[in-house]
Amino acid sequence: MDEEKIAKLRADLLHRLSNWGDYSTLDVSYGLIPEAYGGGELDAEHLEYEWLDTKTKELAMSRAAAQNRDFNQVLNEVEIKVSLHLAIIMEPAIAATTVVTVDEDGHVCGVCQEEMERGDEARAMDCMHAFHHDCILQWLHRKNTCPLCRHVMLHKQIQSHV
Repeated sequence: MDEEKIAKLRADLLHRLSNWGDYSTLDVSYGLIPEAYGGGELDAEHLEYEWLDTKTKELAMSRAAAQNRDFNQVLNEVEIKVSLHLAIIMEPAIAATTVVTVDEDGHVCGVCQEEMERGDEARAMDCMHAFHHDCILQWLHRKNTCPLCRHVMLHKQIQSHV
């Protein structure tokens, strides 16, 4: 199991946990709440979380042994890669844009129309138009085109960002 597979499974778990009512078979009409159900035992989601945590550590352990490296350092690297994959799964617009630094005065965000300062961090699309981070992410939730030139956003492959 690699980082991408662990991230996909974590994304699925997070989706189920955030939409608990859609997946639950627990009858709460009698005043039972999920935390009180099961008498302190771990439910399936907690067990799955622990299993994914174990798989992450096993992946790091095998890589550390194969590369003759420190386990904790490799574990940190693996966890960062899993987190990156998870972020891209949960927010596809992050994968479709890149972080850039505003290099000239007078640059205006095409979404909010506010001026961006030289040295500010921004996000650019493939067409190279740059916007405030929050502005372009909100825009891309509604449309898949550049707000300035209407260039169609293509979701990049996750491997190019890891």
